Amino acid sequence: ALNEEVGGKCLSLLAYHLMDRYDIFSKLQISRHHLVNYLNEIETGYNDVPYHNHIHAADVLHATHFFLSTPMLKKLCSQFP
Repeated sequence: ALNEEVGGKCLSLLAYHLMDRYDIFSKLQISRHHLVNYLNEIETGYNDVPYHNHIHAADVLHATHFFLSTPMLKKLCSQFP
């Protein structure tokens, strides 16, 4: 599974990738080093349970990104300041 391929860090890597993709680091002046540490803390803080775990969080993050990237939602969201 993907999580094993990325050393158990699927949530951290996906969040980092999305922040990099949308240039959040420079827009919000966030240190990459500090963000990596923060994301790792979040991911390791998840309990090792069958469903609500860091893998589920990565899945929700990915799904949210997907839906917000659809043309219809992009248009709808662009109407707000």
